[in-house]
Amino acid sequence: MSGADDYKGYREPALSVLKRFQVRVWSDVTVASSRGKFTGIILPRSETADPDHVVLKLRSGYNVGLRHNTITAMREDSYKEFHYRVPEKQFPFDPGKPRVKLFGTGGTIASRLDYRTGAVIPAFSPGELYGSVPELADICNLDTEKLYSVFSENMGPEQWIGTAQAIGAEIAKGVNGIVIGHGTDVMHHTAAALSFMVQHSPVPIVMVAVADPVTYGFVTSLARPGGNITGVSLLLPELNAKRLELLREMVPKLSRAAVLWNATNPFRALDLKVAQAGARALGVTLQSLEVRGPDDFDRAF
Repeated sequence: MSGADDYKGYREPALSVLKRFQVRVWSDVTVASSRGKFTGIILPRSETADPDHVVLKLRSGYNVGLRHNTITAMREDSYKEFHYRVPEKQFPFDPGKPRVKLFGTGGTIASRLDYRTGAVIPAFSPGELYGSVPELADICNLDTEKLYSVFSENMGPEQWIGTAQAIGAEIAKGVNGIVIGHGTDVMHHTAAALSFMVQHSPVPIVMVAVADPVTYGFVTSLARPGGNITGVSLLLPELNAKRLELLREMVPKLSRAAVLWNATNPFRALDLKVAQAGARALGVTLQSLEVRGPDDFDRAF
């Protein structure tokens, strides 16, 4: 008998494939598909993953997603469930180090990756974080609080106000710094809102990572942000023009190139814009191939 827990994270239509062939998550399986034969371990899916693919950890160590309608047969060769837990250690207290509060809002920002299976393991309590990153104790005395458990795109005014109020309460308690864990897709929205809501903060407030805070308008410059919110800037869009330049060096006669990009992610539109500017400077014609879902890949190619 199979229960719902045997199909961790899977939804229709991929769920029906697992049930039809009576295989479970963590099974070691052999899969026949229209794209070949595969052997590996069926991995669980996250709640944000697409519902169309069954994911295998191959013998090579790589993960592969098999679309549900390409699978013709599956055989469970063996089964061993994996239980993950981050080793928890008592976070040491040092009166000579600053007190830092970490607020969680959801997502995998306070997690670690198991490289053997590809599973993401939550690690958010001080003890779990210390077990994963013991170097934190060299920097501060850490306390954590989970404010929300939402996708970053669902962070809005209600959550921004609640986060600002929580920041104010911690400042009143005398913390020396605040870190906000947040999904990256719309982190700049939250950072911009907090920069107006939290004025003249006496302690640093760190957003974990923001793609381009200058372009999004909530800091004056990277050298002198001029506000209450700081953090790490990825500045990934600038790399796209450089990648084209490097490609041109490898292929001197390059005249056309294509960009396959996720059109559902607002950051990727900025990536494309920068890549197009770089292509014009190099005299290269750039073709945009938008992908909004799995079905778009066949059309793109």
